[in-house]
Amino acid sequence: MKAEEYTNLVKNKLLDKEFKFSNASINGYDATIGFRTYTTFKFFWGVAQSRIYIIVAEAEVITKDTIQEFSKKAFEYSRSQKKLVPPGILLFDYQQNVISIAVLVSSNIEQNAIEWVQNNFQSHFWEAEEPVLFDLKNEKTYYFIEPKKKMFELSNKPIYYDEQIRKELLDILSISKI
Repeated sequence: MKAEEYTNLVKNKLLDKEFKFSNASINGYDATIGFRTYTTFKFFWGVAQSRIYIIVAEAEVITKDTIQEFSKKAFEYSRSQKKLVPPGILLFDYQQNVISIAVLVSSNIEQNAIEWVQNNFQSHFWEAEEPVLFDLKNEKTYYFIEPKKKMFELSNKPIYYDEQIRKELLDILSISKI
């Protein structure tokens, strides 16, 4: 599979979920950016908005440093695009968050990059940064795998954005799962 094919498949699936698209240069890569605002109502704190960005780009070779830097820059880009709602609608800043899913695509991915992605999910208070890799050669998607809960441990789970939304988006990004 080619990078353009993968990007088009993802884009078509996201269009069905009412995502809008733009293009930008992120950390030197030409990226396709899908974005959408999800609004939810929670009894305890009322209305909450999540602005989700899925940023897809192709790299010749992906190392741990490559995906770390790309994910960081994609998150910074996503935060810079955050649209504030009018004052008085949301009570607290945490009710309005950004979720950045940085997807790097390549047929040459180093093992240390895969291991890093599977073991890292970046929570920034109420915002999230999730790196994802897609291996064009093997048509596999790599992303954070929640560690097994240890005995006597209450929770070792990072603060996720809505788990149903996460599952839905990772299904879109995965042609075949690991």
